Amino acid sequence: MHRFPSVHTSPNTHVIGEATALFIAGCLFREFPQAEAWLQFATATLISGMGRQVSNEGVYSEASTYYHCYAADFYLEALSLARWNRIALPEWMWKRLEQMLEFVMHISRPDGSIPLIGDDDGGRALALSSEDYRSFRDGLSSGAVLFGRADFKYQAGSFSEESLWLLAAGAWRIFSAVPAQAPAELGRSYPDSGYFIQHSGWNSEDTHVVFDCGGLGRPTHAHAHADALSFTLFSQGRDILIDPATFVYNAANEWRNYFRSTRAHNTVVVDGKNQSEPGASFSWKREASVRLHNTFRLTDVEYVDGEHGGYRALRNPIAHRRRLFYLRPHYWIVLDELCGTGTHQFEFLYHFAADTELVIVEDEPKGGIDCRARIGDAGLQLFMYGSEPIRAEAICGQTKPIQGWASGRYGERYPSPVLRNWMRGPAPASMMTFLIPGKAPVYSRRLNSNTRHALAAVLRNGEYDDVAVTSAQDGDLHLIDCVMRGEFFWMRMENGNLRRLLAVNAHSFSYAGETVFESEQPIVYIQAHFWDSGIVIERGDHEGKVYVRDLRDIQFQRH
Repeated sequence: MHRFPSVHTSPNTHVIGEATALFIAGCLFREFPQAEAWLQFATATLISGMGRQVSNEGVYSEASTYYHCYAADFYLEALSLARWNRIALPEWMWKRLEQMLEFVMHISRPDGSIPLIGDDDGGRALALSSEDYRSFRDGLSSGAVLFGRADFKYQAGSFSEESLWLLAAGAWRIFSAVPAQAPAELGRSYPDSGYFIQHSGWNSEDTHVVFDCGGLGRPTHAHAHADALSFTLFSQGRDILIDPATFVYNAANEWRNYFRSTRAHNTVVVDGKNQSEPGASFSWKREASVRLHNTFRLTDVEYVDGEHGGYRALRNPIAHRRRLFYLRPHYWIVLDELCGTGTHQFEFLYHFAADTELVIVEDEPKGGIDCRARIGDAGLQLFMYGSEPIRAEAICGQTKPIQGWASGRYGERYPSPVLRNWMRGPAPASMMTFLIPGKAPVYSRRLNSNTRHALAAVLRNGEYDDVAVTSAQDGDLHLIDCVMRGEFFWMRMENGNLRRLLAVNAHSFSYAGETVFESEQPIVYIQAHFWDSGIVIERGDHEGKVYVRDLRDIQFQRH
């Protein structure tokens, strides 16, 4: 390892792991004449490796949650041993390690497991008492001791044996002295790395979503998948919408390529193609470019807007844009836009945990699907409204072509149901999907507007009717008592009266003949609350709030 490190063949966790092993050997066998050379080489490699392979956000750069834990394992071992042996390492490395554990804390679901985004190989650098390698609670246990973090302890659940062996007997006393406290944030955004993590809460029954707006990663693409704009959903104590994971690396090329393909993820396939084209087992012939347009977070709303160009290589190029709107803690709206020219087949795929029962309640030629998923005591309802007629089917364990499979750990595979929705038509095309966790049936229906370039639907949410509208073209859109111009509008109605509005990238909105706002340039977002006597308006360009006492007094709302 000292003479022939994997700096050319595998300049990723292989190098970090080799350096960690050399660092341990150099500390433990100081009497060996080579020990000092091992330590110097290992120290330099660990420093440069962390700077190159772990982002400033604290996320491992190969677009794999599992390999992130691998890297965190190695640095936990090396930095802890450095402290015991009074070997000075740069302070920023400790901060970066803390950030790595913060990422684990946020990406871990209520049961302690992580979604298997990207590759996994079924191993761990440090796991002694657990056979569940999808959990990194032992790392959070050690992080609670090293950094005195109450939120790490909360997510760790309990003291782990690994912390005892790594940090000695005093680790238990330190862990016991740290109070367990749920993390303060209900979500965490990693825009440079492409991860957006959303929690409805931190209890065992709460919902957890990870939205992937990243590319194939760096410094290599070895462990990434063609999964841009995919997401996972865990709720009510169960895996529901999953990333099917990896299964195998070598000796089964067809299966390797399926599990890292676009059609093995919760995203959109156009004309049967991959966003990124796979090459050999750990390489890619073509990489999709991914960019983040916008993201913002309000008290109970999160919004993420991303796009990838993986289908620009088609004869008639397509750009896929996906926006995720979360109304905490109730439901998500997924807005897909496929912009370009020509006629295409668009497949909208949702992969479910293996023991899920899928029932497609409605297959409406006008472009609407109602699907209900049941998995034990948990459930998820999906309403889908498309710009063209939609067809839907459930697939499980299909081999020609491969579809409907998942892997819980490296080397195993099993049938797992997939909801495949498809429509064929001209671009631009669009789809609006509601995702509502829970077993109780929810009511939704499509609404008609004055233009075919818009999608609108209403969802019954308790005592309210929530209306969502997305438009693919500029121009006034008329719906119920509203006239609007912009990309996306969400309205809350109570007994037929507008109570709340959120408008995104919008120019104007009027209600019952009265102008609420108007702007020549699109406004990032506007949120408005309506009462019988007035409105409170909040603009996303930091102008603050405006209280309007009389709805007839609207002159200063023009910008």
